[in-house]
Amino acid sequence: MVNYLRDWLHARITQTDDAFPTNQYLRFEKGELILRPVEKQADPEGLSTLEQFLAERLKPISLLDVLTQTEQWLNWSRFFGPLSGHATKLEDAIARYVALAFCYGCNLGPSQTARSLTGVERRDLSWVNQHHITEEKLDEAIRCVTEAYNRFHLPKYWGTGKRASADGTKWEMYEQNLLAEYHIRYGGYGGIGYYHVSDTYIALFSRFIPCGVHEGAYILDMFEKEQASVRPETVHGDTHAQSTTIFGLAHLLGISLMPRIKNWKDLTLFRPDPDIHYTHLDSLFSDAIDWDLIATHLPDMIRVALSIKAGKIIPSTILRKLGAYSRKKKITGHPQRSTETNLDLDRTHRTRKTTACRYLRIVWFTRKYLSPSHSSVQRPAPTNRGEARTPCLVWFSVIET
Repeated sequence: MVNYLRDWLHARITQTDDAFPTNQYLRFEKGELILRPVEKQADPEGLSTLEQFLAERLKPISLLDVLTQTEQWLNWSRFFGPLSGHATKLEDAIARYVALAFCYGCNLGPSQTARSLTGVERRDLSWVNQHHITEEKLDEAIRCVTEAYNRFHLPKYWGTGKRASADGTKWEMYEQNLLAEYHIRYGGYGGIGYYHVSDTYIALFSRFIPCGVHEGAYILDMFEKEQASVRPETVHGDTHAQSTTIFGLAHLLGISLMPRIKNWKDLTLFRPDPDIHYTHLDSLFSDAIDWDLIATHLPDMIRVALSIKAGKIIPSTILRKLGAYSRKKKITGHPQRSTETNLDLDRTHRTRKTTACRYLRIVWFTRKYLSPSHSSVQRPAPTNRGEARTPCLVWFSVIET
């Protein structure tokens, strides 16, 4: 694998270097590489007429009607039930599950839902949610809806399903909450809803995280198990969706990571070999990759990737581990060693593995970001789709209240 990566990287850099004179997006100015922004494309002829036509034909529909019809088609409520696994003894259980999905799916809460719907009590909604719903059951119901959506013909015109974007949305919460933190950028207390949205405009994965954590550590959590029928091959995100270790782990999982990178010109790029030089892009590379380092720790990294695919560990756990540089961290299992020795050993071991992941990151960066075959038109579009979902989430949170 190491030899393949070396040859592959050299071939890709050579291809990019040969195509540089005809690359309309990249140029050098005063020794600095400049990425030219993409010109805004004009709207297709007749777009305004089509939008007006759709606005006239599309009639408002109740979300409760949508939930009821999808339940009749898919029977997604079959995944809910008592935690004991026995058959439910609730009267009119399907209606309660539909009301529960409306309650928490629109972020209303039991009290507001009870005031909005007749025949629904706050205590009943809260009790059913605590005794019949788990995170695993919700994931199964979501997977059922996603697979049914993927069978429709219309979304295929919007995207292929091979790309997804990851982005976070801040939700306000009470301060007296285990997940609530003060968000410096947006202000106020709350948490971050981290969502993966397919290029066919459907949410594939979501996770609620605190405000103070690095969002990119959770970008690969949707690939924990080989269960989802809709699995994107390329994941887009903003500049918070990337780091050295994330690029390396994404490569091991077979995922192409394409985030926005702030100050990307300050990155250190590595050439495959110290003796290899290039005609146009040689000034970008300031060091050479240590392939022996990758070969040394490759079995450990592959073992981590296989553990993730087997569902034994989630990617965010190992990414937080490799991304932490606390001096207070100690290595367990060696009580006879001094604290300083443990710190030095831990720092050396983690730094070497992180550096190996960094080299894998350089391989992907050189191929994906400097090659003319992956123009800058392709990169921001899926990310913009994910960010456009935020106003929709806010709309759902206040609809029919």
